[in-house]
Amino acid sequence: MNQTYRLFRSRTMTMLTGSVAGLAAIVLLALPVAGIAQQTTSGIKGTISAPNGQPAVGVSVTATDTRTGRSKRTTTGSSGRFSLDGLAVGGPYT
Repeated sequence: MNQTYRLFRSRTMTMLTGSVAGLAAIVLLALPVAGIAQQTTSGIKGTISAPNGQPAVGVSVTATDTRTGRSKRTTTGSSGRFSLDGLAVGGPYT
């Protein structure tokens, strides 16, 4: 009877140790991903069209952070699309 108890206890401890090690590995692998997921910048994307509905090509687009006065500028492409990336989160922008 004593031998059966020892065998059961040994198997239980082995399973418990394996479970704890597996959980620790998952947590350690997930931590760097959580840190990368934090965004510290924002962006504005859009399309500008002429009054006739055609894409407005080469139009200058500027976004100015009213808190800091910093501006970011771009021009529309051949499809009238623009993208301003790397803006500080929050704005407001004009």
